[in-house]
Parts: sequence; C-alpha cells; structure tokens
Amino acid sequence: TPLDALRSQSTGAALDVALWQEVAYVGHWQGRVQSRRKDGRTYPERLSLSAIRASDGTPHRYVAVFDDISESEAYQRQLEHLALHDPLTGLLNRAAFEQEAARLLIDMRRHGRGAVMLFLDLDGFKAVNDS
Repeated sequence: TPLDALRSQSTGAALDVALWQEVAYVGHWQGRVQSRRKDGRTYPERLSLSAIRASDGTPHRYVAVFDDISESEAYQRQLEHLALHDPLTGLLNRAAFEQEAARLLIDMRRHGRGAVMLFLDLDGFKAVNDS
C-alpha cells in the first residue's frame, strides 16, 4: 500500500506500531526517522504525519511532510565536537579531559582496577596554541 512507503526503514517495528497508533488515535505524529537514498545510503529525516478523517471519524487520507535533517545533524555533531576538543590539536579540552578523568576514576574504583595517567605540561605552549 502507499502507506508502506512511509514506514521507517531502520527505526524498527516498535516505532512503526507506535507511530501508526498515535496517528490513528491522536491524528498526528512527528519525529525522526531513517530513510534510504536511491544509492542505498541511509539518512535522517524529520517526519510529520497527519490523518485526514472521513465524516465517520476514521482516517481517510494521510498527509506526510519529510525534511532531510542530515546537514543540521552533521552541524550539531561538529558543534558538540568543538565544544569538547581543542581546535588546533583535536585533543580533549581541559573541561572534557577533567570530566573524562573523573569518569575513569569512578569506573576504576567501582571495578577495583588500576590506571595510569600521563600528564604533560608544556611550558609556553599557550602562546603556540593561541597563535
């Protein structure tokens, strides 16, 4: 059926069931789904699906609006990376490093494991990094 074309290709049957139940009862569903390009690659889309009801209240037709959000998600990933990494070295910045070190210490204590940390302090590197 034409509705089969709207089914998500990689989010799984559970989401499909929930999506169609919501459209049937509420009349509308909006969320993120994975779609497949003609070349077989998948990409994220925002789907807005609404039911148009017949006079007896049953869904008669559907209106679906798809929006390719792959560029905005890539941009979001880039922003998240920049927030946690030094732009020159690509290494974790101080805040991310301290957070990761704290997480590793907790994990080490929880599982009774040891760890080794090497910390280098380069004199004058800030001038190189800032230029």
